[in-house]
Amino acid sequence: MEACPAEARIFGPLEELLAAATKTIQDNPGSYVPHVYGAKEAGGTSILYLADKPFEELGLKSGLPDHPMPTLTWAILSKIPNYVFWGGSLLAGIWWITNRRKEVQAYEHALWKMEEERRRDGNNHRDE
Repeated sequence: MEACPAEARIFGPLEELLAAATKTIQDNPGSYVPHVYGAKEAGGTSILYLADKPFEELGLKSGLPDHPMPTLTWAILSKIPNYVFWGGSLLAGIWWITNRRKEVQAYEHALWKMEEERRRDGNNHRDE
């Protein structure tokens, strides 16, 4: 574990840093808030803090969940392929039905015109 001369910042493996922070709090009761900020917040951060006053007063957020924040993002992003697939399938189905209705309508209109022409031609032959 390495430290700056005043030991305001120390560097090292997480387990050693947590042990040192816990020991510092235990050795100096009343001098520090009895909590190592960053040990569990948001699944654990890369920086741990000790403070002599509440962390909220230092501008650090309280009430963060113990699980990593990317798990929330993954919970949403993992569902997107399903929505894209089913949404795309639904839209393709609606497009097909709409175009099929137009085709059927055009076909029925063509049949109706042919029937009208036959009737006209039939009536023209009777008049002759």
